[in-house]
Amino acid sequence: MTRIAILSSLLAVCLGIAAQAQTAPAKPGPELQKLHVFVGHWKGEGTIQPGPFSHVGKENFEETDEMILGGFFLQMRVTLKEAGRQDLWVIGYDPVNNNYPATHFLGDGRVTTRTYTLDGSTWRYTGKFSAAGKQYQFRGTATFAADGMSYTNKGEFSPDGNTWSPAWDEKITKAKPGPKK
Repeated sequence: MTRIAILSSLLAVCLGIAAQAQTAPAKPGPELQKLHVFVGHWKGEGTIQPGPFSHVGKENFEETDEMILGGFFLQMRVTLKEAGRQDLWVIGYDPVNNNYPATHFLGDGRVTTRTYTLDGSTWRYTGKFSAAGKQYQFRGTATFAADGMSYTNKGEFSPDGNTWSPAWDEKITKAKPGPKK
C-alpha cells in the first residue's frame, strides 16, 4: 500500500508541475494595437529629392501591411514602381524604450533601421542608411488623417546629423487590394 501511495503522490506532484508549466500564450499589448492603423492595402505617390538615394524624382508605390507572428509585428511589403524594386519592412514594439524599432530589407540588397515613436496621429521616425559607401541619417513624420484612410510622409536626410536636406514628400491613401497573382 505504501508503494501505491508514493506513486500516487509522485503522479499528483508531476501533474501539478505540468499544469503550472502550461501558461497562456503571450498576447500583444495595447501598444501593438496602435500599429493596426497601417494594416491594409495602400497606394502612394510622391517625390524623392536629389541626394544619396537609389531613385530620384517622381515615385509611385503600393504596399500591403499586415500583422504577423501572433500580432507582435507589422509586416509591410512595398513595391516601388519607378525604382523597380520591392522592399520588406518589419516593425515591432520595444516596451523598455517605449518605441517601435523597425528593420527595412530593401530590394537592392541594403538594410536600414528606423525607430518610430507615436504622438497622437503622427508617427515620428529616425534612422540610418548607407549609400555609395557612406552612412547617412534620416528623420521624418508620417501623419494620419482623422479618418485613418490616408497619411502624408515627409523626410529629411543628413550626412552628419547637423545639416538636414529634404528627402521625400509622399501622400499615401488606403485602397482596395489588387488581384492576387
